[in-house]
Amino acid sequence: MTAKVPKSIRKRSDLVADQIKEAIISKKLPPGERLSDEKDFLKTYRVSKGTMREALKSLEVQGLVNIKTGPGGGASVARVSAEKTNELLWNYFFSRNVSLEDIYAVRKLVEPELAASVAEHIDGEDLQLLEQSVGHCSLQGFEGNDRAQRIQELDFHLVMADACPNPVLAFFSKFILSLLARIIFNIFLINLSRFISHYHSRGIKTIYPIN
Repeated sequence: MTAKVPKSIRKRSDLVADQIKEAIISKKLPPGERLSDEKDFLKTYRVSKGTMREALKSLEVQGLVNIKTGPGGGASVARVSAEKTNELLWNYFFSRNVSLEDIYAVRKLVEPELAASVAEHIDGEDLQLLEQSVGHCSLQGFEGNDRAQRIQELDFHLVMADACPNPVLAFFSKFILSLLARIIFNIFLINLSRFISHYHSRGIKTIYPIN
């Protein structure tokens, strides 16, 4: 007989948070719109103050609501920023051993679509930024500094993403760039840490020679 796998039990506050989120979506509440006060929340969802406040705090962490304390305070609908969304998505990939090869494989699929969508919408200012980025990438000062050159290359693609008229394509293009930037930076830190460790070891041997 196969044993049944127990279903994960969600906290009451998480369920309430989901219901508030669904209410915001179904009512099409715009950013800045005030939500119910605490008394109305408690009456509607029939939970304790602690559970209600935990649910609202969860939504605040997700960037979905703003909470103001004190007189005249309360919860209101927030405009979720791209930075906050990127951070939450990065948390998902954090422990999944994403490699540069994985990201570049997706980037090869996205980049042609991005370039095609930008072609008819790019203006003189954007074109100037792209030319500046190309110029920076070709500078001799990058010799021996691969990290700086990689970051500068990302800036080129960021200009394209900013000029993209498709908000979905623009967002995913920027997220791919943010993944690359994080991984490049982490590789730099690892190499720097190894260099410092080696440098310090040499210093110790100089001070205390081992016979």
